[in-house]
Amino acid sequence: MKQIQGVTVEGVRYINELGESRIIDFKECNQNWIQYRRRTENLKDDEIREVIRKDKTIGQRDSDAEPAYFEFFTRPFTRIEFESKNAFQQFRDTIAATGWSTIDLT
Repeated sequence: MKQIQGVTVEGVRYINELGESRIIDFKECNQNWIQYRRRTENLKDDEIREVIRKDKTIGQRDSDAEPAYFEFFTRPFTRIEFESKNAFQQFRDTIAATGWSTIDLT
């Protein structure tokens, strides 16, 4: 299980299952999301500019899953699982406080 070391406006620093320090870059996650929306919604340039301005999505989350998790739009996706609902909720609130957002799957 990944161990979160910190969350900033730039991203999440964590230790992976191999004991290696890694970073999830929120700007990269958001760019991947915007590109996904461009393809799936067939957005024109003027529409994509508006999406870039307003949409701060970086991932998705599921509090009802066992275990509850966040999945970030890295390539490939990065999933962080939580043993407790309290830890999940604290992480959700911390991300929201940075100005980024995640999609609620529940």
